[in-house]
Amino acid sequence: MARRTIDQQTYYCIKAMLDFGASNINIVRATGVSSSTVRYVKLSDSYEGFVAGTKQRSAEIMRKRKEKQEQMPEHLPLIEPPKATTKDLRQIILNKIDELVGEIEIYKSVRQGGSKEARAAAMAKIKLEEAQMWLKSNI
Repeated sequence: MARRTIDQQTYYCIKAMLDFGASNINIVRATGVSSSTVRYVKLSDSYEGFVAGTKQRSAEIMRKRKEKQEQMPEHLPLIEPPKATTKDLRQIILNKIDELVGEIEIYKSVRQGGSKEARAAAMAKIKLEEAQMWLKSNI
């Protein structure tokens, strides 16, 4: 990962490598700085000029961010997800009841006829069917 800032020694090391004809990629690998930093070092005349240019670029970026934030409305309108209508909810509930009735049938089929579990499953199925009929007629 590239370093965020470089010291004077690293600056002059990069300058020397550039003077000896090293490629940007080799300088990046050797020093651990980004390729854009190598480019800014190449374009600068001195370490002080490099630091001043870095501060100027940073200030410009911050200014642009501030302008962008000022242009944005203070409170963005919240977009609420569409609410399910009563008909949609009714259909969802009816689908779930159908699934439960199917599960009860499977449960009942693997139990011995007349057992306590089979009777409980039959009663649960009846109650679900009653709820299904009530939903269809009232909602």
